[in-house]
Amino acid sequence: MTKIKNFFSFKFDKENIIALLALVFSIIYIKIFSLHQIYENSFLENTQLIVLFLAFCFCFKVKKYKVLFNVIKMVLILMFLRETSYGRVFFAHIEGGGPEDFYQLSHYKYGFLVNIIVGLYVASIALYGVVKKVWLDIKSIILSFKMPFWMMLEAFAFIFIQILSEEFLDNTLIEETMELMLYSLILGIIIYYKKEIKKKINQK
Repeated sequence: MTKIKNFFSFKFDKENIIALLALVFSIIYIKIFSLHQIYENSFLENTQLIVLFLAFCFCFKVKKYKVLFNVIKMVLILMFLRETSYGRVFFAHIEGGGPEDFYQLSHYKYGFLVNIIVGLYVASIALYGVVKKVWLDIKSIILSFKMPFWMMLEAFAFIFIQILSEEFLDNTLIEETMELMLYSLILGIIIYYKKEIKKKINQK
């Protein structure tokens, strides 16, 4: 148990509240508008984009481990683009269709290029991480700071429930709520490490 305490912080940090606020917000929003399904490009989905953008902005406030946080920023950009279906929600709505009706990218002449560009972007993230030895930053953070246990546990739980709701329950209310909570948790974890890194720098 002593060794576990060396790597994890079991304190319920205030950054946990961000994900809980996201849950309360989602429940209130769903109840007020009596939603039975959450569609693409809806208000709740756009809220996810705001949270991802905030997480991206907080990465710039971290004064150390630039390589790792550059990788995180690039991944956040990819997640942001994924939530907009790589721009499809802005131009591919089927005229006369419902709020969930969008053309697939394959419908467009050069739509296949999007998958190629995304693949190249993912490869560039991996290449950057390898060239810049991102694992050194990861190792240093693990050895220098305690990981927020409850936030990590919640992250795994949210991912599991989100996958379950998407693949087996076909419930967009749970799926999108879990995604918003997961993104809020990512924001909370970034703020947690920003705070801990700043605290350590000020102690020197």
